[in-house]
Amino acid sequence: MNATTANSTQLLRQINSEALLRFALQEQVFTAGEAMAETGLTRATVLGVCDGLVDAGWLEEVDDGGDAGRVLKGRPARRYRLREAVGVVVGLDAGETSFTTVVADLRGRELGSRREGLDSHALGGAGRCAKARELIGLTLADAGLTADDVLLTVIGVPAPVDAGGASPAEGEFWQLMNCGFARHLQAGSSSTMTPISPPSPSWRWSPQPTWQPC
Repeated sequence: MNATTANSTQLLRQINSEALLRFALQEQVFTAGEAMAETGLTRATVLGVCDGLVDAGWLEEVDDGGDAGRVLKGRPARRYRLREAVGVVVGLDAGETSFTTVVADLRGRELGSRREGLDSHALGGAGRCAKARELIGLTLADAGLTADDVLLTVIGVPAPVDAGGASPAEGEFWQLMNCGFARHLQAGSSSTMTPISPPSPSWRWSPQPTWQPC
């Protein structure tokens, strides 16, 4: 297998994994047949991708308790569900005069939130980053979690942001608002950090297997 074929195969598997995880996020428990109907993938592909997602910790295979005591013909359907304990996501609304943090599970259920006023101009960029780390840590602690549980942190800032999460260098205010959160918060963390600049509310999250923001 040459490098081009290997890369194409890897990309196809990632696309299929994304499709399966999006479906899993919408369902409590699902069968391979239900996933096939939703995604249009073949049975062999669905089973192969689900096995990979189980091995990676994103899905778990479950027994069908409803079949207990019944005589079934043929092989019972394999059933899967999202492994919600795999991690959480964090949203930080890093405004000029206040910070708001929200911690949620993979289905969007809020596990904790905090809000704190601040003087960004007095704190400076380094102070804003330090305050963000502190507030996120406190919110995680409120939910009985640590930074090791975080898969993705999305930061909303009142500044224009490019595809790489950077703001224009010539804008002093923009540089203060988007003051290197991703670099500062990701130090020592395995989660993904990305600043965004959407309309209010200042953060949004779309679950994808690569855990990149929408």
